[in-house]
Amino acid sequence: AMKGVLRIAGGLKRSYPERTEDEILMRALRDSNLPKFVSADFSIFLGLISDLFPKIESPREPNKQLSTAIRATVKESERLQPEDTFISKTIDLYELLNIRHCVFVLGAAGSGKTEVWRALQAAQTHLKIG
Repeated sequence: AMKGVLRIAGGLKRSYPERTEDEILMRALRDSNLPKFVSADFSIFLGLISDLFPKIESPREPNKQLSTAIRATVKESERLQPEDTFISKTIDLYELLNIRHCVFVLGAAGSGKTEVWRALQAAQTHLKIG
């Protein structure tokens, strides 16, 4: 887990050299862990992060290029609607796959697990990444 956080922190530091180390570390901890939690645990985790970094507020920066590609591929599908929650979960899967060797997509039958990874695959093909 620490290796993933450090990898994200290194990437953030290279992308945003003007930001403080505290902000970089807070974002790395938040962005690497938030996709793993169920929605009921978001507020608890974000509360812990704000306790550790009380003076730092850094909203998540969306991957606009990937988001646009996912939205476009979902619109092409006859089965799906481009809802923000679906787009967000697909981006979460993308971010997890960038820091983990193995990812399990869990959920109830019919909750959209297969559609999330298929949408990600189609978006990556569209963008020619992955």
